[in-house]
Amino acid sequence: MAIPDFKNKIVLIVEDDEMSAAFLLEMLEETGATLIHVENGSDAIYKIHDQKDIDIVLMDIQLPDMNGWQATRIIKKVRKSIPVIIQSAFVLETHIKKSEEAGCDYFVSKPIDINKLFEVMEKAIMQYQN
Repeated sequence: MAIPDFKNKIVLIVEDDEMSAAFLLEMLEETGATLIHVENGSDAIYKIHDQKDIDIVLMDIQLPDMNGWQATRIIKKVRKSIPVIIQSAFVLETHIKKSEEAGCDYFVSKPIDINKLFEVMEKAIMQYQN
C-alpha cells in the first residue's frame, strides 16, 4: 500500500508505551500529518478540548490514569464527530465489543500492521468528512 497523504490532518496519538509511540510517530511522519503525542487519557481529553482541529485519534487501551475506553467516552461527548481508532494487543472479542460500546470507530491489533493502520485511518477520515 502507498503511504497516504495526510498533510492537512492532525493526528492525536494516545500511547504510554515509549516503543509503540516511537513506532507510530516514525511511521505516521511519512504521511505528512501533524502529530501530537500524549501519554495518558487526561492529556488526550485536554487536547481535544484545547485543539478543536484534531482530525483523528489513535487510542491505546492500557493507559496510566484511565483506560482508553473511559477516555474515548469523554472525547466522544466533547466531539462526537472525531474518529477514534483503538490500537491494542488485547484482541479478545470482549475488548473489541467494549471498544465499540465506548464509541470507538475502529480497532487495530498490535503489533500494528502499518498498511492496515493506514487503510483504517483513511476509511475513518473519509467517513467523518462526508
